[in-house]
Amino acid sequence: MLAHHGPTTSGALYETDSLIQFDGEIVGVLWRMPHVRYRLGVEDENGETVVWELETSVPALLERDGITEDLVNVGDRVRAAGFPSRFRPRSLGLRNLLLPDGREFASERSDLLWSTRRVERAEQVAGRAAAAAASEAAEGIYRLWFRWPGLTFDGQRRGTGPDDYAHLLTAEARELKAAYDPIDDPRLTCRGKGMPNMMLTPAPVELAYSWAWVPGETLQANDCIEWEDVE
Repeated sequence: MLAHHGPTTSGALYETDSLIQFDGEIVGVLWRMPHVRYRLGVEDENGETVVWELETSVPALLERDGITEDLVNVGDRVRAAGFPSRFRPRSLGLRNLLLPDGREFASERSDLLWSTRRVERAEQVAGRAAAAAASEAAEGIYRLWFRWPGLTFDGQRRGTGPDDYAHLLTAEARELKAAYDPIDDPRLTCRGKGMPNMMLTPAPVELAYSWAWVPGETLQANDCIEWEDVE
């Protein structure tokens, strides 16, 4: 199962003219890149429990919208609304989620459906000390990546044009930039795309070395962690 590579309001990926609602119990949480997913146990017309997958956004964007990793847990009774997938059975692009405490999450600044209490958005500000510690501990690609130089440590915005990136480039990077040929841009072909092009959103991403690497084994840039890998 690959990530949908688009918002859960995309008409190409979801039946956006068919908003459906469920009440049920959270039976699984997959808090991973590229998209956070929940499993919702729902009782069908025969009294049997069927499981629906609720697909959301990347972790950093969910946190910005107020949905943190510990907010929704297995066993929680929730109400969900979203658009059914055009490609996968019992898969929903989550739009609204009513939490046990009465607060409601609404994605993409959607309207609330059931509550007057919206989950509050949280401004993300990079911490200078944390960034410095992460930089010292970095090993190869295993570090924090942040592709939005327009966000400073104090949370203020600045320009994001080519000149604003110049101070971030190493001498080797400047040479590569000067030699760049747009005709040979891999983004224009069907070749697999790597970092940083895979970072589709301007949110921090941490690559952590936490598994036993087998010599000769290659992890592709578009590999996806599935439910089976964490159960």
